[in-house]
Amino acid sequence: MSDHLRWPLAAVLLMAVAALAEPTAVAAQEAQEAQEAQEEPAEAQPAADTEAPEEPAEAQPAASTEAQPAADTEAQPTTRTRSRSRSDRPFYLSFGGGPSIGLDSGSSVKFKLQQEAGYHFLPFGDHPGIFAGVTFGQSYIDYSIFQFGGRAGVDFAILKTDSFRLLVTPSIALGFGAYVVSSSVIGTEMRTLFNLQLAGDVKLEILDGKLAIWVRPIGLDLFINGGSLERYDVLFGVQLNL
Repeated sequence: MSDHLRWPLAAVLLMAVAALAEPTAVAAQEAQEAQEAQEEPAEAQPAADTEAPEEPAEAQPAASTEAQPAADTEAQPTTRTRSRSRSDRPFYLSFGGGPSIGLDSGSSVKFKLQQEAGYHFLPFGDHPGIFAGVTFGQSYIDYSIFQFGGRAGVDFAILKTDSFRLLVTPSIALGFGAYVVSSSVIGTEMRTLFNLQLAGDVKLEILDGKLAIWVRPIGLDLFINGGSLERYDVLFGVQLNL
């Protein structure tokens, strides 16, 4: 074969080989891209599995944090309701009795009954506060003593729990007393006197303040009319708060 035909033929053969090799390279590249596309979901799947559990973990503390203030907020009105319920019962009725001891020579020990009704018109803080009312007393044995007057005082709360409240109550009463003596010799004789009472009570309130049990360890009765007569009362009783 002559040289002038050899070189063109060689060029044609090279071009044919290149043309045949190009589809093969393209097919190989497409196969590689398809394989990479299949591997990407496989790699993305673990990432999703790894990140997914973190969402509930983040949501759970938020729920716990938000729930706590709600419980605290709902618990507070209970105490305020209890305080309002006691102040909504300012009226009281009191009944008591006990020994009344004469401090003058020749005076006897009598049994005294007392009834009282009043109103707390100036509460302050956790204390029932200042009250005023009317009081009646009757003492018997040998001769009788009848008392009528007005009482004013203050209820101080010195101890308070969920089930009871302990009060101390200093008070003063002003009014009138009548000594009534009956005998077969002189008949019935009555003597009227001015009456001053100084008292100190201790009260135990229960049933959310509806009922109080009280004792009066300090009770001084002064009767004045020219001279004076003194008696010391130690009384026990109950009080209804309305």
